[in-house]
Amino acid sequence: MVQRDPGAVVRAHLDAFSAGDLQGMLATLAPTAHFVSGATLVAPAEFPEFFGWAIREISPAMQIDNLLVDCDQVACEFSESITLDGKRKHLRRAAFYRVRDGLITSAK
Repeated sequence: MVQRDPGAVVRAHLDAFSAGDLQGMLATLAPTAHFVSGATLVAPAEFPEFFGWAIREISPAMQIDNLLVDCDQVACEFSESITLDGKRKHLRRAAFYRVRDGLITSAK
């Protein structure tokens, strides 16, 4: 069943990414989604390679601290742990999503 609640879709996206579930994470993204990571615009055709690399190389784990939903827009504040240069680093992040028909159409 497709999750329609925008907040639940974003939670599912971050949970799958944290669990290393590339297919589950990709299933939350619309085929034409706009995804910005830092200053990089990631094209939909690059999603499997981009996110697959992140899962394999930096082992991201996210913990949602605050999630605000307004219609199809979601603001999310979270803690992210990643591995860089063999050391675990802890970062504070915020991301902003638009969700339509149960899929993320934009994230930055």
